[in-house]
Amino acid sequence: MLDDTQLCAELLRYLNAPRPQPCGEYDQVREMLVCQELMSSLNHDPERQIRILDVGFGERSVFRLLVSHFNDDRQRLAYVGLDSSIDAVSRARLVFEGNSGGWHEPPVFEVGDILADRSPAEDNKFDFVFLLNTLHEIPAHRCIDLLTKLVQKTCSNGRVLIIDMVALPTGQEELCAISWSAQEVLDLAKAGGFRASVIPIERAVSVFALEIDGESSVPPPETDAASAILRTKLLSNLDRLMRARAEITTQGAVDNEQALRLVKILGETAITSDALRRLERGGT
Repeated sequence: MLDDTQLCAELLRYLNAPRPQPCGEYDQVREMLVCQELMSSLNHDPERQIRILDVGFGERSVFRLLVSHFNDDRQRLAYVGLDSSIDAVSRARLVFEGNSGGWHEPPVFEVGDILADRSPAEDNKFDFVFLLNTLHEIPAHRCIDLLTKLVQKTCSNGRVLIIDMVALPTGQEELCAISWSAQEVLDLAKAGGFRASVIPIERAVSVFALEIDGESSVPPPETDAASAILRTKLLSNLDRLMRARAEITTQGAVDNEQALRLVKILGETAITSDALRRLERGGT
């Protein structure tokens, strides 16, 4: 186990390590904050077993950090990873096959959607629920539903940790993603009735982190204040999509890649417009 001085030294090492931007900064912050939270909990109560839910883990799973930094604590860590991608889950299981020894409970990797009526981890409660580099993939009008689901999965003395990039890559896979600032997510969480706070990150400019207390009472799906925030976000996204569509269609000849981009934009425009109409009618 690390004492406080060693913990600070480890965290400073992560913070100061040179890495490419902007994903490098995200990886740096993710590693620093996740390790900080888990190390602190492990040191605070040496007898406690910590249950972890990693939602939308993709390529940068918390499990990889457990393998890299917490070998001596495997008996005290119970991990469940949930992702909608079959490929991501298959790759994670391969990582586990090479690191299968020493766990009190074998790590679980499930294909599932936290927003579905019932997810594979539905009946369990967790000390930590991580949503890392995933929020921007969630349709804006489902974000209150998402926060509600995450809090429902958290023990009363646990917490939800959200880390995401403020500035997203512009590649095909991020075309219809919606970037959030820390303040926007904080305002949305508080408007929805959650006890949330921004985690200060020194020198980080493209990444934010937010924490939601597991003792938050689960609110109704929508409030007027939350609806107003979502409407502003949806209008902003709709404007971005319309400008992207105009940019592609005014270029004349549309190649296959542009055609695919246009299809995605049109589909996301329809979803966003429908969400706006439902908000204006007072629905969710």
